[in-house]
Amino acid sequence: MNRKFMICYDISKDRIRAKVSRILLEYGIRTQKSIFEIEENREIINNIMEELSITILHNTDKVFSFEISDGHDIERSGKSVEYLACNDFYI
Repeated sequence: MNRKFMICYDISKDRIRAKVSRILLEYGIRTQKSIFEIEENREIINNIMEELSITILHNTDKVFSFEISDGHDIERSGKSVEYLACNDFYI
């Protein structure tokens, strides 16, 4: 059963940040510069987090996943941002 997740990150190196962004864009949508919404099952999220864990530098970088529990939707307001190029990165 698919559930909603938010994955966010704080990554120091541009190259690694761009790679993490590309990985996450395969599964979901970017809602802010370092925040993605993904609707998948728990097993896929675990696989994504494992892949990201291999990619990042553990002494400087952080990646978090948050499940949006049933009955709770993500509310948005403000400018809608769409990023067309998957290799872009922003600071």
